[in-house]
Amino acid sequence: MMAPKLTVCIVSWNTRDLLLECLRTVYSSVTNFGFEVTVVDNNSDDGSAEAVAGKYPQTRLIRNRDNPGFAAANNQAIKISKAPYVLLLNPDTVILPDLLQALVDFMESYPNAGAAGPKLVFPNGAIQDSYSLYPPGLEMILVHHGLKKDRPDDKNSKNPIKVASIMGACMIVREKAMSAIGLMDENFFLIFEEADWCYRLIQHGWEVFYLPDLKVVHYQGQSEKQIPGSGIKETQISLLWFMYKHYGPVICFLGFVLTMGIRLWWCLKTAAKSVLFGETNEAVSRQEQNKYVILGQITGLHRLGKKNVGRIK
Repeated sequence: MMAPKLTVCIVSWNTRDLLLECLRTVYSSVTNFGFEVTVVDNNSDDGSAEAVAGKYPQTRLIRNRDNPGFAAANNQAIKISKAPYVLLLNPDTVILPDLLQALVDFMESYPNAGAAGPKLVFPNGAIQDSYSLYPPGLEMILVHHGLKKDRPDDKNSKNPIKVASIMGACMIVREKAMSAIGLMDENFFLIFEEADWCYRLIQHGWEVFYLPDLKVVHYQGQSEKQIPGSGIKETQISLLWFMYKHYGPVICFLGFVLTMGIRLWWCLKTAAKSVLFGETNEAVSRQEQNKYVILGQITGLHRLGKKNVGRIK
């Protein structure tokens, strides 16, 4: 049997139907190398693990008794991989038959590439945020609030672009690079663990690439939407941890102040518009988002004060 050149790692939580479709597209891949697939099920209650075992018995299946988070679950799969490349792939993605071959071919052609990722698109073809030119920090806060542009107009670009980070929804990583920097930081429960990984790769002399000529359909946020506001809160907690870890407590606190200031200003502005022009669905949505951002920031700062980062309990 051919030794696998690639391990595909899929972490799933209550995404049964999407996971099965993702696996169908993965096993339809056409490659000139062997690959293996590991699914880590984070204690789903929708029959995901049973469905994978029944329909795709060739898949290595890890069943967790709780939900340790995206980073911790991927680490479980990475630890048992023997392949020179690992592909992190979300269960809510659909890939084309030539994607795995194209990703490995790129990594083989760029020996200094520690990681690379394709263009992520919605099912309707609209382009998602697939990479960032800035690591999480003060500049990223401005980007998230629309106060700074994060990426150039690259809609028609076909050439690889060197970036600060790519999205973990589809991210190929070199085993040699992982050995140099270590596994994913399990203090990140859901968001920015891949940004932290990319940051560490670059710090160790590796390069991270965005590949706009490759596309992957990504339904996005299918696990988070099961718990309203969880994605927004986890983003804020992870952002604070990233800044604390890499820049220190002063920059972290400045990030907290900047985010809270922007959000409180938005709260006041939205409230004023509601008084003057009546409450709209957009205003309700904005206030709901503000609530989860502020809650996440306060929770994150509190956890940092107790040196207890990670999942909201």
